[in-house]
Amino acid sequence: MLEIVVERAGELVTTSLAIAEGTEVEHKNVLGLIRKYADDLDEFGRVAFETRPFETAGGVQRQEIAFLNEPQSTLLLTYMRNSDIVRGFKKALVRAFFDLRGRVRAAHAAPGPFLTGNPAHAADQFVSADRIFRSILRSSRSAGLPLPRALRRANEVARHRTGIDMLEELDAPDLATANTPALLDPFGVHAFCGAWLSGALPLPAVPCRSADLYAAYSHWRATDNVPAGHLPRVVAAMTRRPDLRHRRARYLDEAGRAVMAGFVLPEHELMPPAGVSQAEWLTARANEFARALGRWEDCWA
Repeated sequence: MLEIVVERAGELVTTSLAIAEGTEVEHKNVLGLIRKYADDLDEFGRVAFETRPFETAGGVQRQEIAFLNEPQSTLLLTYMRNSDIVRGFKKALVRAFFDLRGRVRAAHAAPGPFLTGNPAHAADQFVSADRIFRSILRSSRSAGLPLPRALRRANEVARHRTGIDMLEELDAPDLATANTPALLDPFGVHAFCGAWLSGALPLPAVPCRSADLYAAYSHWRATDNVPAGHLPRVVAAMTRRPDLRHRRARYLDEAGRAVMAGFVLPEHELMPPAGVSQAEWLTARANEFARALGRWEDCWA
């Protein structure tokens, strides 16, 4: 008999095969039901499919299997005829999710990196830990947490969910306690953005062309006789900040032609005022920034 609930990539799931066996419905009909109600199921996450080989009297065949999380599988069963067999499987499925979730939580509290104790699962566990770490780190930074605190939080959640200490695996445990600007912001990108947005520089905090903002950053670095980072990396670092956005949009060049360019927009000014087109608004703001940049550069010439 198939296991009703298993762990896959850090998530508890059941399979279309387990549902077919438990409800005594042909597997192809279960897959058909999943595809019929795919839009409904996708509201609770994307349904994963996998093709696996299996032995038959005629040789090796391949079989498609769907993986469904708890809300997806519960919803799918509501679309099936409510027979005694289906009701019995519903109860077994709920119990199986509950039991495995309890074992997983107990394993999280226990020492050791593997939830099941099987080293063969190490790769899946590490992939799961990496995804959790990156997701929490990204969310923490978007929420404005300082990098050391965001790293600490991401590592705590990944370790709690999987038992894997990502910073130890990366041989970088000190990153979560580092507080030196040189380590956290080696090319001064965030320091420049903070100074610009706070009004500490003679530049308006308005939407501007990415190239102009990079020129301003490079000039700011040059005034301290320190090298600037490369443009793609600097702009990427700027627009990972929660208070800045990057957008490709049309604006009017000096000849009045509509052309595309990359823009960086402060979070407080993402849209044009009522009655003004985006191209006109971006043109006016970009020119305002470019004029201020020209005056600043002239002062240091």
